[in-house]
Amino acid sequence: MSKALLSLALTLTALMGCTRTKWVAAVGNQRISKNTVELREKMMKVFDPNMNEKAALDQMIAFEVRKIILEGKGLSVSESELNAFLEGQRNEAKKNPTLASFLTTFEKDSSFKDVYLYPQVADKKVGDLYEKDAAFHKKELEFANHLLQKAQSEPARFEAIAKELSVPFLRGSLNNQTGMIEWEQDRDVASQSKVPADKAWFGNALRSNFLQKSELGKVAPAHWPLWFGYLIVRNDKSTKDSYQFSMAVAPRKGRWVWEKENSMMIQISRFKSNAEK
Repeated sequence: MSKALLSLALTLTALMGCTRTKWVAAVGNQRISKNTVELREKMMKVFDPNMNEKAALDQMIAFEVRKIILEGKGLSVSESELNAFLEGQRNEAKKNPTLASFLTTFEKDSSFKDVYLYPQVADKKVGDLYEKDAAFHKKELEFANHLLQKAQSEPARFEAIAKELSVPFLRGSLNNQTGMIEWEQDRDVASQSKVPADKAWFGNALRSNFLQKSELGKVAPAHWPLWFGYLIVRNDKSTKDSYQFSMAVAPRKGRWVWEKENSMMIQISRFKSNAEK
C-alpha cells in the first residue's frame, strides 16, 4: 500500500472512531451514552455546582428505571405533559434568574427533551404513584393517624405522646419575614430527623398550610406527608413576626424503597469502557 493510501486509511479510521457512540450503561434494553451523561452533568451544574459525571449517570439510570416502571403500569409521558411542564418552567423562570439562565442556555439543544424534560416529568409521575400507593403506605399511615388523633385529643401532652410512641419531637420558632426556622434544640437534632431546617420553602409551607390553620395550643387537623416522614404540628404561640411550634415526625418508608420494590426485575449494567457504532 502506498504512503498516500495508508495515510488515507488511517485518517478514515480515526474519523470513524470519533463518530462512534460510547455507551456507559444500559437499563433493560435501553443504552445510555457518554454524551448524554455529559450533557446532563453540564445541565445540572447550573443548579448544583457539585454535580459530577457519576451523579449525572445515576440520574439518567434512575430516569430509565422510572420510565420502565411507568410502562409496566400502563403509563407514559405524553407530549402535552412535556409542554405543560416546560411552560411552567418558563413562567417560574420569570422570577428565578438561575432557571432563566438554564433555559436560555439549553432549551434549544436537540437533546433538551430527552435529557431534561422527560426525566423531570417522569420523576413527578413516579412520585405521584408512590404517594397514591395505599397498600405500600398502609402500616406507616395507620401509625401516623394514630399519633395525630392522640395529639389532637391531648395537645398539652404532645411531647409526652411522641416519647411514648418513640418518634422524634422538635420545637422551633418560625420567622414570618424570612421563612427560616430557629430550633429550640441543637440543629443537629433537626438534621438527624431529616427535617429541612434551613430551607425557606419549608418554613413558608409550614406556616401557610398548618400553623395559620391551627388554633393556639392545638394540633393541626392533618399531618404533612414529606419524603422523610409524616409531620404533625402544634401551634404553640403566634405573633405578627413569628410562630412558635412543636413537631413530631412519624416514620415513613422512603420513595427509594418503593422504586426498588417496583424495579426488582429491571437489569442495570454499567460499562467501564465501551464503544460501538
